[in-house]
Amino acid sequence: MLRYANAPTIRPASNFNAREDAKQLNTAIQNAGTGGFLEKSVMDILCKRSSDQRNQIERNYKELYNRELAKDLVEKLEGNLEDFIVALLYSSDEFDAVEMNKAMKGLGTNEAVLIEILASRSNAEINACKAAYKRLYQQDLEYNVVIETTGDFQVLLGNLVKGNRDETNRTNHADAVLKANKLYEAGVKKFGTDESVFNEIISKENYAQLNLIFEEYRKLTKHDIEHAIDQEFSGDIKQGLLAVVKCARCKAAYFANVLNKALHGSKCDHKTLIRVLVSRCDKDLATIKQEYQRQYANSLEAAIDGDTTGKYKDAMLLLLGA
Repeated sequence: MLRYANAPTIRPASNFNAREDAKQLNTAIQNAGTGGFLEKSVMDILCKRSSDQRNQIERNYKELYNRELAKDLVEKLEGNLEDFIVALLYSSDEFDAVEMNKAMKGLGTNEAVLIEILASRSNAEINACKAAYKRLYQQDLEYNVVIETTGDFQVLLGNLVKGNRDETNRTNHADAVLKANKLYEAGVKKFGTDESVFNEIISKENYAQLNLIFEEYRKLTKHDIEHAIDQEFSGDIKQGLLAVVKCARCKAAYFANVLNKALHGSKCDHKTLIRVLVSRCDKDLATIKQEYQRQYANSLEAAIDGDTTGKYKDAMLLLLGA
């Protein structure tokens, strides 16, 4: 099991002045189209400020000009760069709420987004997201997640969206042995699968205890728990359980894998790329970069450089600290 000290790529800028930044952005917006002046100003300011500082800039812009910064930028920017810069202007809780809403809006559901957010966020982050979702959409996130999903996948996400996982580091060896046996008896040993046992244990135990359970499971069966999930499950519930297991083992490794898939599919998945970089830059993106290099023998900067272009690429590389 890998463990890193989490490190961001974006830290609060020194000598920060939100009012001056807001004024510079207004000047750039008024002079949009003049030799890339707007794009350069936006990148130099918004891609080098922490989330809290970006929110302060937005508030000052509103106070100074009685206009919304995001709206003004949408009118002047376009394409992936527009999506990336607008994403940076959300607070982290609102960004998660917006992404959850997009995943459930209209016909069909983007289950991968629901899994990514709910499997990787802390209790505090999930509860902040729920409050932001209520504030933005006047709807209950827990309710919407449940009605948008079905079966065992619904049970898993219903447990995760409650935001009440044990987050202590307490471990109990005897209990780990007992639960490893329960997982074995509910899966590989059983004809059919008792999905409820996997859901109950994997969605509620703290990460330290989960890793002890997984260790005991391997001793018992000579296989990792991922092997059992791969053999016993399919579809969304399989992907959901695997995501939680990966996050319990090493969250940076989980996100490195998400980024690699986004960058190396049949075409670049820009929505996922933007979501991960924006949501992790103030938390652990430097750590994710380290794990990406370890897993794929290539820097995340080089992978992004090869799959993106123009000012959009430059903005992403700035956020990565390149």
